[in-house]
Amino acid sequence: MAGRATRGVSVTFFFDNNLSKDLAAGMKAFGEPVLHMNDLHPEGDPGDEVWLPEIGTLGYCLVTRDAAIRRRPGELRAYRLHEVGSHRTMRAMASPATAAPTTWSMIWAAK
Repeated sequence: MAGRATRGVSVTFFFDNNLSKDLAAGMKAFGEPVLHMNDLHPEGDPGDEVWLPEIGTLGYCLVTRDAAIRRRPGELRAYRLHEVGSHRTMRAMASPATAAPTTWSMIWAAK
């Protein structure tokens, strides 16, 4: 799946299992290049050490609420080795409907 080209950069966002499938589907409906964990692994989450290399190789940008993903040794190794780009949402993001547009505009502005 090709991502949106912005300033010569193509990015597809990959939503971790700790974020709603509905949020990913909503972003997709607005034309955003988004995949959810279930899109790559409909059988269930195979574990971070399995899918981190996959999304890194594909060049996807991880969107997660998992603050510890960069502190667990195996996951950190996969994260660094496969150069996974990421954006971690804040716990205060209680309402994705109101917080997501702000978060997404910050991501796009940072490119």
